[in-house]
Amino acid sequence: MKSKKGAVVTVLTKLAKIDLLEPEVISLIGNDYDTVLLAKKCFQGLLTEAVTESFNQVVYFDVDDLDDVVTHNALLRNCLRQHIADAVSCYLPECCFVFCEDERSIELVAEAIEGMGVDGPMQDKVSLFRDKDKMKNFVKQYGIAVPEHVVNFTSFDYPNLVEMLGSPFVIKPLSGSGSLGFHLISTKDEYMSFLSYVDNVSQYHAETYIEGDLFHIDSVVVNGKVVANCVSEYIHPVSSLLDG
Repeated sequence: MKSKKGAVVTVLTKLAKIDLLEPEVISLIGNDYDTVLLAKKCFQGLLTEAVTESFNQVVYFDVDDLDDVVTHNALLRNCLRQHIADAVSCYLPECCFVFCEDERSIELVAEAIEGMGVDGPMQDKVSLFRDKDKMKNFVKQYGIAVPEHVVNFTSFDYPNLVEMLGSPFVIKPLSGSGSLGFHLISTKDEYMSFLSYVDNVSQYHAETYIEGDLFHIDSVVVNGKVVANCVSEYIHPVSSLLDG
């Protein structure tokens, strides 16, 4: 039997990402690497036989849902770290790879593999990907235009914000996705209403609202070089669908 070069670990924490698991590709990788799927226990029975059989090993993990997000995330991080450590224990760390398709879990995965020496999402890179303020400041260094934005926006009164950002302006979470938590502010009353019912204002930032066609770009980068791009246009921006 051919010995494996290392391990490839896929972390599945979001049901919508199941369709991204392509059995043919996984089986091809499995010719050279030990392929392991770490999936939430609630997904057991939802994965097709073709998917589960394409991996060398499928491990289901379970962490109790807790109201305390910090405690829940700590338990999930430690659980993932233990399972990933078990999956790569037979190989050199530099020959092992960890993937996570869910952007809401990628920070926990980065924290889980910190110091393990495996290849995967690193905290310094993930923070740029997840924190909109850090991302904007980073790409701005390279001449990429970004909206005017401010994090500590409650330090300014409404007229000052309008002067800085224009009207209407947007308030949204620093680390959100899918336009969840998106607020288009057109009046002072709307601004005061937002402040009255949002508890964690420090987790939000305000920015200029730009109306127009919306695109996103997916890129593949190898050794610092972009080797492939795919540009897609939204039929309707997600934010326009929030009110139905």
